[in-house]
Amino acid sequence: MRPDRGFIRVDGRAFFDRAAGVNLPARQRDIGLVFQDYALFPHLRVEENVAFGLFRSWPFRLNRESRRRVDAIKARPVVADFARGYPHELSGGQRQRVALARAPVGEPQLLLLDEPFSALDCTPRVRLRRELQRIVGEFGVPKVLISHDPADSGIR
Repeated sequence: MRPDRGFIRVDGRAFFDRAAGVNLPARQRDIGLVFQDYALFPHLRVEENVAFGLFRSWPFRLNRESRRRVDAIKARPVVADFARGYPHELSGGQRQRVALARAPVGEPQLLLLDEPFSALDCTPRVRLRRELQRIVGEFGVPKVLISHDPADSGIR
């Protein structure tokens, strides 16, 4: 949807500015998204789902730098144990961990997280909150976290 008025800027960069006639397509906004419902591609392995935002053409091939980023994310405890599997082989918590691992791989300017922990039980939720803290700290990416859980407010 296109807003009726106003502007959307991140770090001084306009994504939308009605008065100036700016409306960047989503693919040009450099935003990492983590959806509540995972939004994984069922026909792609975990590592391909993580790398998806880096693919620029078909067939999927990664350059050396993109491969390095994907390998670094794949090695993280958040997905290391099941990086070669497919989404249908994973639990809900594992699927959400893949969605979280995918978000920073393209080095976005902003992370948008829509209820990223709501489908998780208590223990995986605590672990994933910690992993999100590490990712945000490591990549230095600002985030917008949408949540109904007051415990999520501690994520900085």
